[in-house]
Amino acid sequence: MDEIIPNGLDVYSKLVVRAAKIAGPATVNIDITGGRQRGPNPWMPEPGASASGVIINSKGFIITNGHVAQGARTIKVTLSDGRSYPAKVVGIDPNNDVALLRIGATELPVAMLGTSATLQVGQLVVAIGNPFGFQWTVTSGVVSAVHRKIRVSKDITLENLIQTDASINPGNSGGPLVNSEGRVVGINTAMLLGAQNIGFAIAIDPVKQGLADYLELEKPSLGIVGHAQIIDENVTKWLGLNQKSGVLVLGVAEDSPAERAGLHVWDIIIEAGGARVEDLDELVAVQDYLEQGHTVSFTVVRDIEIIKLAMQPVKT
Repeated sequence: MDEIIPNGLDVYSKLVVRAAKIAGPATVNIDITGGRQRGPNPWMPEPGASASGVIINSKGFIITNGHVAQGARTIKVTLSDGRSYPAKVVGIDPNNDVALLRIGATELPVAMLGTSATLQVGQLVVAIGNPFGFQWTVTSGVVSAVHRKIRVSKDITLENLIQTDASINPGNSGGPLVNSEGRVVGINTAMLLGAQNIGFAIAIDPVKQGLADYLELEKPSLGIVGHAQIIDENVTKWLGLNQKSGVLVLGVAEDSPAERAGLHVWDIIIEAGGARVEDLDELVAVQDYLEQGHTVSFTVVRDIEIIKLAMQPVKT
C-alpha cells in the first residue's frame, strides 16, 4: 500500500502537486495573431491563437515553440498572476522548434532548468500549459521513451525528443515538461494526432545550449543571431540574384544596431557594406567597421522583396 502523506495525499500526488507549485507560476499563456505556423501533419495540430511558454530569467525572457512565434503579427503574454504584456521575438531556432520571447517586466517568477541527459524511461514528468485555452492546466505521466525523432515538415526533422504519456494538446505547445523537483526537462512541442497519450517534448539540454547564443545578444554587437542559408531557387530567379546563399536572421536584440536598422527575424542578409554576404564570418568585418563609427548599408531578402537598410554605428 502506498505511503499516505499526513495531508491526505499519496506519494505520487504529493510529487505532482509539488512540481506544479514550483513550475506553475513561471508558466505563461501566449496569445498570438497572424503567424506562418506549420501546417497540418501527423504530429502537430494546426496551431490556434493560444499557446504556452515558460519564463527563464528575471529580465523577461520566455521560451516557447518556434512554430508558435513564427511570423506572428502580435504576441501577448499573460502571467500566472493575471498581468499581461506585449512580447517581442528575440530569436527563433526552427530546427529545434524553439523561440525566445521578451516582455517588459521585472520581478518575475523564474523556472529552474534541469537536465534531460539523465532522464529515465518510466520517470515521473508533469506538463503545464494552456490546452484549448484552459489556462494553467496540469497533466502528469512518465517518460515513455527518449531520443525520439519525428519529421514535422519536408525540411525539418526534430531529434532527441522526449516521448511522454502526460497529455499534450493544442495550446500546450511551448509549455514546460518538468520532473518531480519542478525543474524543466523539456519544452512540449508535438502530439500524435489520433493516438492516445503519445506526446513529445524538446529535450532541455540542447535548448539551453542554444539559449546561451541568444542571450549573448545582450552584449554590445550587431545584435544578430543567424546562420548561413541557401536561398530558394525560385526566389533567386524572381529577384534576379546571382548568389545562392546568405545569412538568415534568427534573432534580433532589443535596442541593437540591427533592430535600429530595421532588420527582422527571417530576413536573409545578402550584402553588407557593398560586399556579398554568404556566411556569418563575412559579417565580422562589419562589426569592426561599425565600432569605428561608420554607417554600413545592408541588403536583405524579405519574403520575395529586396530591402535596403542602413545600420548606424555601435553605441558605446
